Amino acid sequence: AAGNIVYVNMDSVLANYDLYRELGEIFTQKQQAMNQSLYEKTTNFERKSYEFQEKVSKGLITRRQAEEMQQKLIAEQQQLVTLKDNMGRQLMEAEQSMNMQIYDSINSFLTDYNKYYKHPYIIRNSFSGTLLYGNPAYNITDTVLGGLNSRYGAKSE
Repeated sequence: AAGNIVYVNMDSVLANYDLYRELGEIFTQKQQAMNQSLYEKTTNFERKSYEFQEKVSKGLITRRQAEEMQQKLIAEQQQLVTLKDNMGRQLMEAEQSMNMQIYDSINSFLTDYNKYYKHPYIIRNSFSGTLLYGNPAYNITDTVLGGLNSRYGAKSE
């Protein structure tokens, strides 16, 4: 099918591309670690808030102590909000970086691949894409996926 317009099913590529899976696992681990850290800090804050409420309701602390403790809790709550925002930003940046790495890898492979085949267009097909039908003879997904994984495997050894 050299010289023809061909297409690649990106859903299949992403589901089976070793680099995508490995980067996805790293991202998921990072996300889980951040979520766990935030959960622990939030739980600790909630425990302190509860203990504060108990001390106030039972009259175990002076008004001055209560004010100081309340100010500390407000500051800690603000730190939690900032931490959550920072974590969200870090995850978004990590995901964008991962997606760019995948895109660059695929684009680089297709550029090298097309030096030989000279297709005028290599179209991306996906479940939510605009290509409604493609003749299976022009589907180069398996070839591209095999080449991507072979190339990635050689780089990671």
